[in-house]
Order: sequence, then structure tokens, then C-alpha cells
Amino acid sequence: EGAGLYQVTQFWGERRNGERCSAAAAYLHSAMGRPNLTVITGAQATDVVLDGKRATGVRYRAGKSEAVAEARREVILCGGAFGSPQMLLLSGIGPAAELAVHGIPLVHELPGVGKNLQDHLDFILAWKSRETELMGIGLRGLPGLLSHMLRWRRDGTGMIATPYAEAGAFLKSDPALERPDLQLHFCIAIVDDHGRKLHMGYGFSCHVCVLRPYSRGEVGLSSPDSLAPPRIDPRFLEDERDAELLLRGVRMMRGILESPALARYR
Repeated sequence: EGAGLYQVTQFWGERRNGERCSAAAAYLHSAMGRPNLTVITGAQATDVVLDGKRATGVRYRAGKSEAVAEARREVILCGGAFGSPQMLLLSGIGPAAELAVHGIPLVHELPGVGKNLQDHLDFILAWKSRETELMGIGLRGLPGLLSHMLRWRRDGTGMIATPYAEAGAFLKSDPALERPDLQLHFCIAIVDDHGRKLHMGYGFSCHVCVLRPYSRGEVGLSSPDSLAPPRIDPRFLEDERDAELLLRGVRMMRGILESPALARYR
């Protein structure tokens, strides 16, 4: 429980020199020459190849062609919360009723595949500000932005080097709780739809999310076609306790953002 600056993952070395980067830039690119590593891009894994109930490889599509990557030892499935259950279902592994709907032969009944989906329900409040030292879009802040860009090009520091979600907090919705159940993310810009919707001007935002939601969703198949998107039903707020927790979090967040310490930026 508490508040502070968020740390970011950085890679120090001859190339990155502390600059934040992707996992591929940090670890994969330098290993591309290894004889035991093959990276295939522009491909879609379709299903696990099975010999009885033993996984022996993965079938995938690349363009109009189909191929199989055969395993010598094991198959590691890492398609994420949506891709992994979809691929298992397409391979005949999962709830029998779900597979029957799509005409997929049952190989192994595993009722939990695609069930118990959990995600952090997030609510964002944004404030517009006259302070141009915050990130934003506008003519008033253009000279400062150019200065920040030059500073970043010169020594990699300053506003452009920000992780944007600079600070946050872990809070208890009830003081009697043993550990926090809410989290805040403070951003030095107006964030709308994960930054996909841009707004003229300057401002700041704060997110509050429920760390351990009670609602449970599921992932299933929308079609037996492996290229079709999975059926995702998050069932947000299905359990009323999540709405109650989120409302408490919003009230706590407003109390912080409306404090005298931030009056200059509102």
C-alpha cells in the first residue's frame, strides 16, 4: 500500500544504453543468428498437431500456404489469454459442448479451457490544463516540445523520455483489508481510449482499476475457422461487488486529484 513513481524495464548495453525498448529489441535481435532459433513472422498458428493425446507440433498458415512445425521435445503454447484457449479449442481440447457446436472432434475434454477470464476493469478521469509543461497538442506548447525533443536527441533525458504513466498508488477500498484492492495510474497527458482519440490542449489523467475483480468471463470460438477472431465475453460488472469497488476507487481518486497540491494544473 502506498504511492510513488513507477519503474520501467530498461536494457543497458552497447546498443540500448538505458533506453526503454521492446523485449525483441532487448533479447531477440541479438540472438537471431543462433542455429537453434527460427523466427517466422506474418504467420498464424492454427492448431496443435496431436498424436493421440500427445502434442507433436503446431500447424500454421503463412500467406496461402500451410505448414507444420514439428517438435522434438515439447510444444509450448503462449498465445495469451485469448489466443491460447482458442488454439486449444481448435485442436479439440476443451469443453465437449463448445466443440460440438462448431463440429470439432473431441480429443480431450478439459472443461476449464476458456473459462475464468479475469481482467482489470479500468476507469479514467482526465483534466484539461493551461500548463503546457504537461504532454499535449497545441501551439502554446510547441516551443517547449521542440526543446524537449532536442534534449532527448542530445542526451536521452527530459520530458520525451517519460514513461507517461509516471506515478501511481495501491489503495485499500476498506482500511480493514490486509492488502490493497485498487490501483491508480497517473499520466501526464490526456488519455482517451488508450491514446487512440487525440485532444487538442494539455492536461493529465488518472486511472483506477480493480486489482482482483469478482466477475468472471470466458473465451470461446466464434467459428471453426482458425483465422476468425475468438469469441470474448469479459462479463465486466456481472458481479455487483466490482461496481462498488470501482465507485470507491473513483471517489478516492477524485479526492487526490482535487487536492490543493494539484490546483495549479487543474
